[in-house]
Amino acid sequence: MSSSTRRTVTALVVCQVGLHGCLNGVRIAAPLELIQQGHTAAALGLLMALFAVFPVMLAMPAGRLADRRGYHRPVHVGLGLCLVGALVGASSGHYLVLCAAAALVGAGSSIGMIALQRTAGRLASNATERLRIFSWIALAPSLANLAGPMLAGVLIDLAGFRWSYAALALLPLMTLVVSRLVPRQATQHPVVPGGVH
Repeated sequence: MSSSTRRTVTALVVCQVGLHGCLNGVRIAAPLELIQQGHTAAALGLLMALFAVFPVMLAMPAGRLADRRGYHRPVHVGLGLCLVGALVGASSGHYLVLCAAAALVGAGSSIGMIALQRTAGRLASNATERLRIFSWIALAPSLANLAGPMLAGVLIDLAGFRWSYAALALLPLMTLVVSRLVPRQATQHPVVPGGVH
């Protein structure tokens, strides 16, 4: 890998750690809060399902958006959803509010991951380099699985659930800052019959 490719891959990993860390932090905090409130197992099951429902529904549109607009637009959409989701969680511990937070951060992290994988694949000039790049990209979920839950757990103990969600909202902001280090690519515009773009 060239030094510029290495820098870009590092930026992609850090960006996804921000999104995925927010997701994993909320995925720890929200069920813990509901258990503390005495909710049923079925209510917790529904909450956990919402982390995955919208990513499934948005996978194809997110892929098309990444194909048309490159990395930055979908990542900005993803980090916006994660940021709003974490702040929604910080606003209230009501069950429906936490369900909304789960849906938002689940969707945001998924959109970011799709854009990251598309961009990483385009960085490689051959199969060997592609394998090396995706080995580095695989670090993002692992690091996020460490950072998000640890941040959430420590802050729940120290300051409570509201502050934990608020701190998790800082992770997508990290993504916003670091995404500037990812070079912009030429975007594709759909061809409309008649030659109008």
